[in-house]
Amino acid sequence: MSFFSREVHTNHNRRVYFTLVRRHFKVFFKNKISVVFALLVPMITLILYVIFLRQLQVSAINSGLKELFSDNPGKITEDVMKGASLLADGWMLSGIVAVSCISVSLNTCTIMITDRLNGVSKDFVSSPISRRSINASYVIFNILATFLICFCVLLVSYLYLGGLGGFHISVGHTFLLIPILLLSVISASLITCFIASFLTNYNTYNSISVIVSSGSGFMIGAFMPISMLPDIAKNIPLFFPGTYSAGLLRTFCLQDYYNNFTQYLESTGQFTHSEIIDITNKLSSTLSMNINFFGTEVTPGFMALAIIVFAVFFIILNILFLDRNLRGKLHGKIKIRKKK
Repeated sequence: MSFFSREVHTNHNRRVYFTLVRRHFKVFFKNKISVVFALLVPMITLILYVIFLRQLQVSAINSGLKELFSDNPGKITEDVMKGASLLADGWMLSGIVAVSCISVSLNTCTIMITDRLNGVSKDFVSSPISRRSINASYVIFNILATFLICFCVLLVSYLYLGGLGGFHISVGHTFLLIPILLLSVISASLITCFIASFLTNYNTYNSISVIVSSGSGFMIGAFMPISMLPDIAKNIPLFFPGTYSAGLLRTFCLQDYYNNFTQYLESTGQFTHSEIIDITNKLSSTLSMNINFFGTEVTPGFMALAIIVFAVFFIILNILFLDRNLRGKLHGKIKIRKKK
């Protein structure tokens, strides 16, 4: 059997992908610092929200409701304010999960950079495995590892909301959140792997990771509604897949709660139908789940379609550039060593 026939046979063997992905998992989880940092970033964001940002957001919502009923402030009871506060918690935590897909994916990409710096990538290339298979194993690992960690973040968010009490979501919407999370992770991983393919310097990658992780929360409307952004920046989030991920997560996480909160307001008998509409409109404008694409409201189906389009686009880019970037980086290092 010749070398080339052996290479073709190896590339069509599923065990190659399984072995490479398993190797990446072992290397990643062996480095406890990398795992801790991957978990720490979303958890720190969650803790910062609970300790500092939550009270500010809740106060802003309660002030808005009291202003809405300035002629009769007694209608806004503690139960009504608690319900609005729980809605704010669900809105913010859905955004934190969406941001986690990006930040965690950036952390798991470090194994690709480390393998290049340590010369492991050259060992892979010298084996009877195509570069495309090697690159695909990094992307598959990134998707699986990121999904695993983000799923843990989602569970922690659920536990926090459940501990506050009064938060309800249907079983159907709960199970819908899992494929939505997976779709969000796939699009984020394809983007971060594409960015990482151009880099070989660990310091440069860390700098880019910090910038992207800190800025993505505001650019996708995770920490504040897109409507509150300056007019010049309102359309920028429309070109990031994370915006649609946050919109989908909020839609299926909070849709049942909006209905339950409306039913609660009706059951109190203190509010007229028009007043209930005013309250829900006030909350939906402050904690918007909708995305306005140049004047057209984007439905959940089109949000999912937008994420798929972004994912397909970056699949094509990864196919075109990932192999070329790996080959260029390796050849560049060989030339430098020959000159020395």
